[in-house]
Amino acid sequence: MVVAVVGGVTAWAITSGGSPRASTGATHTAAPPTPTASSGRGTPAPPFTLSTLSGGRVSLAQLAGHPVLVNFWASWCHPCRQEFPLFGAAQARHRAQGLTIVGISYQDIPDDARRFVREEHASWTFARDDDGAVAAAYGVRPVPETFFIRPDGTLAGRVLGITSTRQLEASLRQILPRA
Repeated sequence: MVVAVVGGVTAWAITSGGSPRASTGATHTAAPPTPTASSGRGTPAPPFTLSTLSGGRVSLAQLAGHPVLVNFWASWCHPCRQEFPLFGAAQARHRAQGLTIVGISYQDIPDDARRFVREEHASWTFARDDDGAVAAAYGVRPVPETFFIRPDGTLAGRVLGITSTRQLEASLRQILPRA
C-alpha cells in the first residue's frame, strides 16, 4: 500500500510541472534553465519578457543599467505578504539610486494577485509567470524567492524569504551604486 501511494505521488509530481490554477495565456520568454543561473553569483540573470498584471509588458532587457530586485511571490503565500511592506519601503529609500523592483506572480490567480497588490498599495512593477517558465529559468521552487541583479545584468545573490529590513539592505548593498 505504501509503495502504491509513494509511486502515485511521485508520478503526479513528475507530470504536474505547472499550476492548474493559472492558465490565462500570458505571453513571455525566458532563458532555458541553467545550473549557473541558479547559483546566483555573478552569472548573467536569465532574461525574461512578461505580461504585467496591469496589461503591459516588462522585460529584464529594458531595465539594463539599473539595479533590479526580482521577487517571485503569490497572494496566497503568507511570507510573501510579510515582505511587501519591506519592498515598498526599500523602493522609497533607494528610488534616487535607480532601484527597480519587479514582482513576478507565480502559481497564482491573476485577479487574486491584482487584488492583493491593490490592498497593499504596492507601486512597483508586477508581472505574471502563468506557466512558471521564468521561475524555472531562475531555479525557483518555493516562494517567496528574491533575486538581486546588478546594473550589468549579473546576479549578485538570491534570498529565500526576506524577514527584515536589515537582511534586505544587506542584499541591496550588493547591487546599488556606491554613494
